[in-house]
Amino acid sequence: MLSDRTLTGTDLTITVGERVGAGTHWETFDGRTADGDAVAVRSLHGELPEDEYDRFDSLAAQWRNVSGRETVRTLADWGTDPEPWVAVEYAPGELETLASGDSVEIALECDLATRADLLGDVCEAIRNYGRYGSTPYHLRIGPEAVVFRDGPDGPTAVVGDWGISGLVSDPPVTPYTAPEQLDDGNHAGQQTDVYRLGALGYHLLSGSPPFVDADRSLAEAIRNGVGDDPPEVSEDFRRVLSDAMALDPDDRQGGAYQFRRDLIDARPRVSPEERVVSGLPPLDVEDIEKGGDEENVDDVEGSSEEGSDDESEPRSVDDDDSDGEESIDAEETSDPTETSEDVARDTSSTTSWRTAGKYVAIGVVVLVVLIGGFFGTSALGLIGGGGVDPGAATSGTLATVSISGSVVDANGEPIGSSVEVTAERIADADGNTADGPTHTTTTDGGTFTLENVPTGTYEVTAAETDVFAYGMEEVEVGEDETGEVEISPTSATVSGIVVDTNGDEPDATIRLLDENDETVAATTGGRYEFTVDDLEESYTVTAEDDYESVNRLIESFGEQTTIELEEASFTFSGSVTNSDGDPIDGATVTLTNGEVLSAPTAADGGYEIENMPGGDYDLEVSADGYMTVTDSMTVDSDVTWDFELEEIGTIDGTTNASGTPARYELELLQNGEFVRETSSDPDTGEYQIENIAPGEYTLIATRSDQSREVTVQVDSGETTTQDINIDF
Repeated sequence: MLSDRTLTGTDLTITVGERVGAGTHWETFDGRTADGDAVAVRSLHGELPEDEYDRFDSLAAQWRNVSGRETVRTLADWGTDPEPWVAVEYAPGELETLASGDSVEIALECDLATRADLLGDVCEAIRNYGRYGSTPYHLRIGPEAVVFRDGPDGPTAVVGDWGISGLVSDPPVTPYTAPEQLDDGNHAGQQTDVYRLGALGYHLLSGSPPFVDADRSLAEAIRNGVGDDPPEVSEDFRRVLSDAMALDPDDRQGGAYQFRRDLIDARPRVSPEERVVSGLPPLDVEDIEKGGDEENVDDVEGSSEEGSDDESEPRSVDDDDSDGEESIDAEETSDPTETSEDVARDTSSTTSWRTAGKYVAIGVVVLVVLIGGFFGTSALGLIGGGGVDPGAATSGTLATVSISGSVVDANGEPIGSSVEVTAERIADADGNTADGPTHTTTTDGGTFTLENVPTGTYEVTAAETDVFAYGMEEVEVGEDETGEVEISPTSATVSGIVVDTNGDEPDATIRLLDENDETVAATTGGRYEFTVDDLEESYTVTAEDDYESVNRLIESFGEQTTIELEEASFTFSGSVTNSDGDPIDGATVTLTNGEVLSAPTAADGGYEIENMPGGDYDLEVSADGYMTVTDSMTVDSDVTWDFELEEIGTIDGTTNASGTPARYELELLQNGEFVRETSSDPDTGEYQIENIAPGEYTLIATRSDQSREVTVQVDSGETTTQDINIDF
């Protein structure tokens, strides 16, 4: 419990106040920094092992790196004392929603198209997150990781958590858990995020979480799949969600980007007047009120000129680039069957929901002015100056250039597959901060060229492949220049299959070792997939169980050839001698473990049993005239064991009654414990007790109600005679 504590994080000192609420993964408290800024302090439910603290720090640091983006909740600070915690920003009125994870329920008050756009924002947040860090997946998307707000530019999603809640031991199963997360988190990846986006969409678009009416356990329901549900949504949405929640990750959309494209294709057309956004907490009431000032035309022009690309990004899948590539939204508005209301509806998703109507007229004027300035010509008759030479640049002309480069593998060679490359303009030619535009293209043999992009500074990223994840490269392109950039991977996967001699997947222990033979990652089973960040390191995969250990040097990242394990075999050997140290020829050494393995001793007393499978065995060593030795052992390596057998002794004699041979009942004890019983011959009174280990014994002879007790010493390989007479 963090209430009434002072926390020291990486940068801030935070005083924790009252507990606000709790959900499945997080417990939330209000807090204040030393400067008096309000934050939400969140601690994890469940135990986070200390060996995961470094991973916690790494995920938190990456979260902070992307915190400045509109769809990412800002991480103020974090720490692990007295327990792991994070401190995040929140908008007025949404602290309780953040704590309870009820944002989806609140968003259900919005119209269906708005809910689809909110889900698209979550996709965009995940997509952007993967561009700017070594961990490209979220893996914990659900109601507690998302809050929906009504911002100045309309409803938007704000995403947090970024995988941290998955670090606890045995994270809880929720309706948003992907099937592959039930058994082995090591196989979770890009398609896991797609599944969880689909499950969140199921809730957001149908009104209830998936599997809520299942007649079995939640985990079993998830393994059986969502089927044809949900019936409450349109056929187009149902198809998108069904693909996303497919049991086989390979049957899902390729990533958050593709899921968002399908989502936008399926969303209904709704005019601005039909949009419903009531219930969502406003991002900043003062900003919203200021944005409604109709007289502030200069502000409107500025936002149209400098921020239009940024405003359009959250709602488009591909922003228009200067050579005419069209976004999905643009394709929708070009449909000749669309009405003006349809066009207004698509545009409205990126404008202020409360001021759109006020700025329509102003926007038209500003757009005409911008077009005239861009082309630098009086052909339209709207700008003074007329008759400018078409070949001459004017102050309104935006110079365009090219960006070329390659996407390479860990060896610096261009990859052979097609990969989407994105270049986002972050500064203009004068170094002033710019928001967009964003341009995308696809590599051909690992190389790419973006033509006709404005001059400035760009962040260039490449989409993740099956093997590599890429970081961001920055390139500055001036007039009459071609920007050259090489995008190198920041992490890579090593994956493969282990089988036994029958072709089955064993329960093997599989480890990834670095060049110092230190374990980098490990898993159990027959399949493995490891992610590594140091691509200069040499790695080896080892696999072992009740099998011979196999080491496989990783020559290239990605899918490895199948490792076949042969069942391990061992040798059991040694010697068998008597108590004098003399070898015993013909003794038998027997091992039993389902099947029986045995070997005789040679003249020198030696024995050897080869090709023994590993496991637990019962052991027996026997020889005529010697005591049998029994024991048990576990074989997981070659074993050498020497045995010393004691020769058996014998007790014999006669029993008499008043000097006349008679039958007696005889009982042999050692240390009070029963050893053997017999009876003497009724005619001769003779008896014999064989195969007795050397030692001291008590012999009890009983006839009628009379008995006699004598002590007998038995020596190795000797016969001890003991006569017994009882006078009656």
